[in-house]
Amino acid sequence: MSVKNKLSTFYFLFLAGTGIYYTFLSVFFKQELLMTESQIGLFWSVAPLLALISSPISGALADIYKNTKLIISLLVVTAALLISSVNMLSGVTVIAVLVAFEFLRAPIMPLTDSYIISLTRVYDFSYSPIRTMGSLGWIVGSLVIARFMGDNLGMIFMVSGILLMIGLIVLSRIPNSKTSSPKANYKEDFKKLIVRKDYLLILLILSTTYSLSNAINTFNGLRIVELGGTFQHVSYATLTLAFFELIVLPLNEKLLDRFGFTKLFLIGATFMLLRWVISGSSDSYWVYIFATLLHGLSFGIIFPTALNYIAMYMNEEMNATALAIANSSYLITVSIMSYVIGGVYFALSFQHVMYIFMGIGILSYFFIYIFNKVKENNPI
Repeated sequence: MSVKNKLSTFYFLFLAGTGIYYTFLSVFFKQELLMTESQIGLFWSVAPLLALISSPISGALADIYKNTKLIISLLVVTAALLISSVNMLSGVTVIAVLVAFEFLRAPIMPLTDSYIISLTRVYDFSYSPIRTMGSLGWIVGSLVIARFMGDNLGMIFMVSGILLMIGLIVLSRIPNSKTSSPKANYKEDFKKLIVRKDYLLILLILSTTYSLSNAINTFNGLRIVELGGTFQHVSYATLTLAFFELIVLPLNEKLLDRFGFTKLFLIGATFMLLRWVISGSSDSYWVYIFATLLHGLSFGIIFPTALNYIAMYMNEEMNATALAIANSSYLITVSIMSYVIGGVYFALSFQHVMYIFMGIGILSYFFIYIFNKVKENNPI
């Protein structure tokens, strides 16, 4: 098996394992641990904050030891052992182990992306097909587990752990890469970026669209089961989330050439707003599942458009800092909105969550309008 195929297999297995976990964890919390929506929202608000801590630490360790693959392997094996142990635990201990799992899981994908990119320079292959295999793993894992687990939600933890361990075996057969990227001057770059109106508006556009959508996605299973859907229906929502994403993502550069940044942001924001309107206007789980299709359309347009803007209009030396700040902004937004979703869902209703999201969706148009004005008045 070639290095490219091994990397594709690892990504498939890793995201299949984490996809199973994310698709059904909120349902597990509700049905098995009897947690309220507010408590579930609190868990999902803590998880992104853990990533803000663990990702820089893991990246620093990879730089110190010049061995990204070793750090990834240690994270994967520890995370796999933790997640596999959940079925042997109960009560608060389960939450503690899952928090530890989130701390370890968070850095794996960014480190793996860096590792893969370093290998593409050596073995001359493209990153995109490998990432696509990961998305397929997310879909397939959720569909298969829903088909076979019956009412045994605890099965998600054991299967996730097994898939991560198999992925680790595949990873062990891939050559190590000790290449490293040039160090960025984060302090100086940060000072330059925070005074750029166009960059700050990009962060606001991402926060009111892409980040918002990912915050609600961890509650999809909860909502579908509440509406009378089965675990199989929950897995269908995972399929619909990624379906258009896989189609639209590779077309972004062509769409950008045709429509430009502002129009693409408007199109993506409109798809997102439609998702909130449709999701909040019906008590049918089929309608809710249909609305998740709009996530893929919106994400597949907005996220790469923002990345292309950063790559095109920020100095090359500042790209690493710009992306790091964007990732931190995303994690903070998801954390805040997860807490809000859980609280409003518990105290009022899911429809009220959608009313809030509709308001934020309309606000995103204002940020896009200002972005366009800034870009027109300050051509770069």
